[in-house]
Amino acid sequence: MLIRLTIENFVLIERLDLHFQAGLTVLTGETGAGKSILLDAVEGVLGAKLHPGVVRPGAPKASLEASFIPSPAVQQWLEHQEIDPSEELVVSREVTARTSRYRINGVLVNQSVMQALRDLLIAITAQGQALSLSRPEVQLQMLDRFARGQAILDEVRSTYRRWQEAKSQLNRALTQQKDERSQKELLRQQFQELKALKITDPNEEEDLLAERDRLSHTVELTQDGQEVYRLLYRGTPSVSDQLAQASRALEAMATHDSRVQLFLEMIQTAQVQVTECARQVHQYTEELEAEPDRLEQVEQRLRDLRKICQKYGPTLQEVMAHQQHIQQQWQHLKTGSPPIEELQTGVDHAHQALHQVCETLTVARAAAAQQLEARVKESLAPLGMGKARFVVQLTPVPPGPEGAQRVEFLLSANPGQPLAPLRSVASGGEMARFLLALKVCLGEEIPTLIFDEIDVGVSGKVAQAVATHLMQLTRNHQVLCVTHQPLVAAMAHVHWRVRKVASQDQTHVFVDQLEGLPQRTEELAQMAGGHSAEQARDFVTALLAQAKELRTLTLAEPSIK
Repeated sequence: MLIRLTIENFVLIERLDLHFQAGLTVLTGETGAGKSILLDAVEGVLGAKLHPGVVRPGAPKASLEASFIPSPAVQQWLEHQEIDPSEELVVSREVTARTSRYRINGVLVNQSVMQALRDLLIAITAQGQALSLSRPEVQLQMLDRFARGQAILDEVRSTYRRWQEAKSQLNRALTQQKDERSQKELLRQQFQELKALKITDPNEEEDLLAERDRLSHTVELTQDGQEVYRLLYRGTPSVSDQLAQASRALEAMATHDSRVQLFLEMIQTAQVQVTECARQVHQYTEELEAEPDRLEQVEQRLRDLRKICQKYGPTLQEVMAHQQHIQQQWQHLKTGSPPIEELQTGVDHAHQALHQVCETLTVARAAAAQQLEARVKESLAPLGMGKARFVVQLTPVPPGPEGAQRVEFLLSANPGQPLAPLRSVASGGEMARFLLALKVCLGEEIPTLIFDEIDVGVSGKVAQAVATHLMQLTRNHQVLCVTHQPLVAAMAHVHWRVRKVASQDQTHVFVDQLEGLPQRTEELAQMAGGHSAEQARDFVTALLAQAKELRTLTLAEPSIK
């Protein structure tokens, strides 16, 4: 419930500090006195778009601040926004020529957050406006509240979430399966490539390099080997011959000195080794022959190994480790395939459950739609719209989080007019009265309801019916109403008069609370007859007495929400 509104330097208002009460509060005053400025301030502090020109000329900024008694829903919303709740909710806005700053309980917030809070605090019904009610999604919410179908709707939403999650799991599994097929094909190609090379020795490349070096120098090796053999064994004299001569000389020396025997043994050993070396070198050179085919094979093998090392290496040891890793991955993929059939069954079951719970909601909405149509028609009759037709149209749509229907409120305000959506039918006055009747029937959950001149163009019994409807709303709501009807103003618990005073260089808007009976009588007389004639006073006195009796009959005692 709105309890205070402070306005500074806003349009024609230099400063106002207004305190609100429960029940019905009316604002009256001459046309152009500034009543709409007050409503603009209420909407503006809660995030409505404001033109920079709202800042009072000569002032650096405009300031708006409103205090509310928060409902449990608002308290819960504040906790969700991580804003400390309190017994009094204070929202404010500072407007300059370029910027706006919003605060909730002192915490800076953006416009969208403030607008979300607005939808929990107030609902404004204005002449010529269907406001948010023209949106089908809002109408659907209203119908569900009227049907008291929140529990079923919650079940629909949770079932829808389960269906979406089941579909997401299935889609992830299908994607995983597709990815695994691609991965398996890649692993298969890599494995076949590595298997074809038959890599078993991490030192193979070094061995091939040595073999290539030998095959590339066969002629030089043969020539050098033959020269070694000649020097060691076939030359004149050869090393072998010279060692033999030395051996004989040492044998002669050893007959005279036993110490020479050691040298003789060394020479004899060298002679044996030289002879064996010459034999093996000779055999080596005999076996050497040009192998061009083998050299090409070695070159090709080296190219293959270097290519595979560039892809999986850089060393053969790492290539072999990668081959082993591929085998392990292959085994894992063979055993880790997602259960597609099981997941598809889960999706089908969830979708079937969604259809079932949506059907339950459909039945509840259809019954509620008939009841709402009847109640609105009954409520419209005393408002001068007894011939109006109102239909809640339910159109089937695919099951979703809000059920399986699209809702559209259709209205025909006058005989002969076809039913059409609210946004395209009815005059301003007819629409305002329809919205009033609808709000009475729906029992809005929003604490504060504001009506802006919804009684224009009506009089007599219709105006009295409007007043009665407003009083009925005060059973559960705080109601603020801008009115030009004395029948409506007489019903108020609190009566404010808005007046505009123009001086030589400035214009100011003031708000006076009419507390005593004489003040109210004077204002209502002005509204009824445009002057303070005795006849108008008598009419107003009777009107106030009648209003008091009607308030008692409607049990419209002020309440705080």
